[in-house]
Amino acid sequence: MVETQIITDELKSMLNVEVEPLVFAIDKSMVRRFIEAVEDDKTLWSDKSSLHKPEPENYLAPATFLTEVCQCWELHNWYISTCPFPDILVAGVEIENFQRVKSGDVVFLTCKMVDLHETMGKKFGKMIFATFENIYKNQKGEIVTKYRITFISYGGYK
Repeated sequence: MVETQIITDELKSMLNVEVEPLVFAIDKSMVRRFIEAVEDDKTLWSDKSSLHKPEPENYLAPATFLTEVCQCWELHNWYISTCPFPDILVAGVEIENFQRVKSGDVVFLTCKMVDLHETMGKKFGKMIFATFENIYKNQKGEIVTKYRITFISYGGYK
């Protein structure tokens, strides 16, 4: 019996293809709203006792700010719409932070699919694993953060 290949040529064609960089100008309001949303009360910028002190020139963003606010949704959505399976879940995320981001920075995001393979699962049958890598650089060209996310696709064909 011949095994059917699940991974399409269209999916394979995007492996290691870098998407055109996205640019994010980081401003105070973005950072402040993120801090309030995640209720980060351990930071200087959200200290209620400093209400009468002047606002800082630049807010330091929390470590997860970039990976939550500045994403490459276009490539992820393309994968989800192209994948032959209807069920997709996030299998894991890896974040490496090299430098802090602050308001006033300009961040350039490049994104690509770096791994694509299929495997046979015990419960769900054939599954596709796809890993995407986002590289965030600041206006000086220095790597600020590396973010990898792996999706597992499974289930009957669409």
